[in-house]
Amino acid sequence: MIRLFFAAAVSLALCSCQTFPINTPSGRPEVTAKSSMSRAKTTAMKLFVGSGWSMTSQSENALTFEKPMTPDKAALFLLAVGNASYSQPVVITRLTFLPVGNEVKIYGAIHASAQGPFGQVQNMDFTDGKDGQRLQQSLVVIRNQANGR
Repeated sequence: MIRLFFAAAVSLALCSCQTFPINTPSGRPEVTAKSSMSRAKTTAMKLFVGSGWSMTSQSENALTFEKPMTPDKAALFLLAVGNASYSQPVVITRLTFLPVGNEVKIYGAIHASAQGPFGQVQNMDFTDGKDGQRLQQSLVVIRNQANGR
């Protein structure tokens, strides 16, 4: 019975790692907004904070948000790293803003992170999966709102 559960959990974890190509020049989440960098950053802050994310850092060209991972995803993440004694995993989204003339390019990345009992940190990139697709959709919303649509 335990072997069956373990096999099912591993299969589910491997299926959740499936890649989903994003139709952008880099193949990763990105958009170009016809807006100022300040307006694009403000729009991104409102969208993410309004969706339950906490802003953990802000710099001239980047914003970082995080929120706790849902229990089902957290269990799979801890199974993948092989240690249930890690801290509650969090999902971290980083947006990078690059001014290009009168426009701003916005690049996104998303990953999960948890800290082990002895301080080691495990990270897992989710940008190429379904979470990357959802991040791309969020970037499109940010672009459209920053453009005034």
